Amino acid sequence: MGDLRLQSTARFSDPVNDAGHRRLHRAFRVFALAVAVLVTGTGLIALVGWMLDQPLLSSALPGQPRLKANAAFALVLCGSALGLLTVGRPAAAQRAGRLLAALAILVGGATLVQYLANVDLGIDELVFRDLESRRFPGRMSAGTAVDLVLIGLALLLLDIRLRNGHRPADWLALVAGAIALLGVVAHLYDALALYEVVFYSDVSLHSALALLLLALGILAARPDEGLLLVTLREDASGVVARRLLPTAIGLPMLVGWLIAWAGREQYYRPQFGLALFALANIAMLTLITALIARALHRSEDDRRRAEEQARANQEELQRLYHQHALGALASIFAHEINQPLTAIAGYSRTNLRLLESGRTGDQLRLNLERTVQQADRAAGVIRQIRGFLRAGELRTDRVGLTGLIRDVLAQTAADAAAENIDLRLRADEAPDVLVDRTAIEKVLVNLLRNSIEAIRLAGSPGGRIEISAGEDGPGMARVTVRDNGPGLDAQSRAHLFEPFRTTKPDGLGVGLAVSRTIIEAHGGRLWADDPERGAVLHFTLMRAT
Repeated sequence: MGDLRLQSTARFSDPVNDAGHRRLHRAFRVFALAVAVLVTGTGLIALVGWMLDQPLLSSALPGQPRLKANAAFALVLCGSALGLLTVGRPAAAQRAGRLLAALAILVGGATLVQYLANVDLGIDELVFRDLESRRFPGRMSAGTAVDLVLIGLALLLLDIRLRNGHRPADWLALVAGAIALLGVVAHLYDALALYEVVFYSDVSLHSALALLLLALGILAARPDEGLLLVTLREDASGVVARRLLPTAIGLPMLVGWLIAWAGREQYYRPQFGLALFALANIAMLTLITALIARALHRSEDDRRRAEEQARANQEELQRLYHQHALGALASIFAHEINQPLTAIAGYSRTNLRLLESGRTGDQLRLNLERTVQQADRAAGVIRQIRGFLRAGELRTDRVGLTGLIRDVLAQTAADAAAENIDLRLRADEAPDVLVDRTAIEKVLVNLLRNSIEAIRLAGSPGGRIEISAGEDGPGMARVTVRDNGPGLDAQSRAHLFEPFRTTKPDGLGVGLAVSRTIIEAHGGRLWADDPERGAVLHFTLMRAT
């Protein structure tokens, strides 16, 4: 035995498709445009410094290496390309952005060729003379050249997506950002030797910062298509990413810089500095763990509250749906219970006449048996409605559809015979279904009696009602009731299943409304066709597996 509960659906918003997502998306795009302006401005200021021979304009701080002229030119190209590609419209802006990115690749690539082939292509001091550098004058560092190639490729491939869904631009930007971060860390910790060991030459601080910002700007230019997509989500993953990524990157760098600065100022011995660094790492890992736990805890609370609210909404929707069904059932109760009570009264009066006349033979026994049957029918109706009121559910069993239809035909055979209506059954191959037998019997009885009543009112001879049943697609069975009565006009068909609308002079107009409610509660549907003659109604039920 199974339980078939009233069903309802609720629509939940996608965690990346709401107002919060749109705000973050807009913020990322604004960040990308700000990076484009800042990097372009940095390159232009450095070029002006070379033109005016003002070292301070081409270096971040006094005493810092100058941003090479060709690197400054390449930054202008990359910053402009990022701005054009972030805006994205018109198409000419896209083409111009890709062209500028290709030029940046050319500048960085030519510099790498000089390093790798140990040649001088004459591009380092093509415009400005570099009198400060002793080794490779006018030439940007190898790390800067690699970054420019990677960033240029990322800009060129910004809108390309592979078959597996990955975007090459994101991964190129990540590698470029890691190289630029190495330069930033080298400056913060006064460890330029580390960078020089890897890339053979030093790098200016603002060059490394500009390249790092460009890498971040490329990621932010298409936030809803790449690696930053997780940060747009409103679930636990998005909350953790937004709150912890800045902390995980910025806090260790800040603490390490403070320890290194205090060590350079000789506030403590190197051994103390090492111990302090270990303690700082422990504290930072503990803090990050606590932040993760707190973020997950809040997200879990939010999820639990959302689930409770959704559950409450579901229960309220189910209650309202159930009340609607109960209203229809209550209205039809008088109609449904009146039939067996009328029959009981009729049989009882006949029995009284038989007793008065002294005839107590087989006819009296037959009438008493029929009275008991009608009483059982009335009790079944009451139990069904009481159960529906109490539990809000239908108790389902595996039922043979052909046998169920035969039982209903037996219940209505007398009514059909009284009107000379021929009842026919075509359901020899009907499958078993998972239904509440009493409820589906009521539906079929209601449909058959509607057809009988329509044929009677029309007064047409040769009335015929045919019931057929069979499979109806995956997992479903269909029952069809077809008659040759007067049929339904367009207006009646439009309001056929609305409660309290009827063409019968003594009807309540709720039978079909309740029937449809019962069928839908079983996971099926009830509808009417528009044949050339008569009326055709179908309903579907779930097959038993």
